[in-house]
Amino acid sequence: VASEQVEGGEHRAVFTHPGYYEFSYPFKVLDSSPVGPIKVSLQKIPPGRLGIDSEVSAEVFIDGTSAGRTPIAPRLLESGKHLLRILGVERTLLVEPGTERRERFTFKDLEMVQIPAGDFIYGSNDPLPGQLHARTVRLPAYALDRFEVTNARYELFLAWVRETRDHSKCRPDEEKGKDHTPKFWADERFNAPNRPVVGVDYWDACAYAAWAGKRLPTEQEWEKAARGPKGNSYPWGNEWDPARLNWADLRKESESWIYTSPVGS
Repeated sequence: VASEQVEGGEHRAVFTHPGYYEFSYPFKVLDSSPVGPIKVSLQKIPPGRLGIDSEVSAEVFIDGTSAGRTPIAPRLLESGKHLLRILGVERTLLVEPGTERRERFTFKDLEMVQIPAGDFIYGSNDPLPGQLHARTVRLPAYALDRFEVTNARYELFLAWVRETRDHSKCRPDEEKGKDHTPKFWADERFNAPNRPVVGVDYWDACAYAAWAGKRLPTEQEWEKAARGPKGNSYPWGNEWDPARLNWADLRKESESWIYTSPVGS
């Protein structure tokens, strides 16, 4: 690099290159005589090592690229900030040069709950037409999302679809050219980042779940998680308790949740 008409006095040249430590070199210009050339050797930044584990085996993406399924043994990774995604949950972490870091995702981190294997009451003791009579059904253990999908998390999926145009995770019977934008995506009554995404159809839900490394629950899985093993009318028991949920009682003018409430509230 040649430089002309540098003012006299003290100066500092800074050398940078991706993957190398920055180097600063002080020099002084006394008169119009040429200075240099200045030659330096940059020191390469050593990579770090990263291992990843989770309480539920799942595919891990590092900076948007699949790194395999957990558990992932420590592997070399360029030092610096990286973005991890597992089961739709993102985490930014810093890998220090020459060090080994291990990341673990618990069910709580993944905002999921584990439903143990066992029997539960499936169906109704007083079924309406078309409903099943109560019966005992046994299911293996499975994990289920604890909360609804937020608009913010669904936006990550939409951004991925727009960027990659990859529909390999979509159902083969969905309409061609579907972009998975929810019906009320631009409606300010529903589209706050921390509110549950609404206006999605079956194909949207299937595609999001597959992108997140999950699937939609079966009817029996959903009913067991919602009613418990004893077949309660509500998740907490058989008696209605408005203090246990957010709901819109339109008879009350003071009701704050006319539309949707923040996820997790």
